Amino acid sequence: MLYITVGDATQSERAQFVDFYNGKILRIFPDGSIPQDNIHPNYATRVMGLRNSQGIAWNSKGDMYAIDHGPSIFDGPP
Repeated sequence: MLYITVGDATQSERAQFVDFYNGKILRIFPDGSIPQDNIHPNYATRVMGLRNSQGIAWNSKGDMYAIDHGPSIFDGPP
């Protein structure tokens, strides 16, 4: 599998919608096809609702961990 981290590109609202790649971790096969056991069949989305993922790793059990940064300066004060 190939995993791709995609930031929200300062459009954080799109991270909540499957039709956009913003704020997602995508999972595809090396040939570009989409695994049917992703969270939404027929979509490359494996994890959604993120801001700015910087890295992913797996433990010895196969559990995936992701590092995601919160709001940026573009989002204004907290």
